[in-house]
Amino acid sequence: MKLNRASQLEFLTKLRDMYPEGLSECFDSDNDFDTTGNLFYLLEHGLIKASAVKDKIGSRSAIANIKITAKGIDFLEDDGGINAILKKITVKIDCDSIKELLFSTIQSQDMQESEKSRLKKAIKSAPATAFSEFIKQLVGQSLARGPELISLIQNTFSS
Repeated sequence: MKLNRASQLEFLTKLRDMYPEGLSECFDSDNDFDTTGNLFYLLEHGLIKASAVKDKIGSRSAIANIKITAKGIDFLEDDGGINAILKKITVKIDCDSIKELLFSTIQSQDMQESEKSRLKKAIKSAPATAFSEFIKQLVGQSLARGPELISLIQNTFSS
């Protein structure tokens, strides 16, 4: 079986346009192996629901009574669907990641090695609470730099 994204998208779009109804048509691996396989793939990812049969003895599979799920509709929506509204995204940055970024920045600066070493030592011995405060101050300073921040936003989020 070969995954076919165009075929999957076509099925999902057709099912979305029929929603809340679906397809009663039966797809059988003996007649159309790739279509049946792609529909099972969408089923296993929760994008559709269907009556599905996998015959272990004859290695024949069939899928019928296919409907798109809410997850399938949200997948098709440009805005991420209702899940984008209901689910929060939490970004966690651990101290080790921050330390590595700081070490890399310090190393790339034009300053004396003794000063680089002193700063790295201070970072290594700092408590976790210091990194939390550092990030708060860093974000605050970034937000205070209006034009530079707007440029960063445009470069990061514009297509």
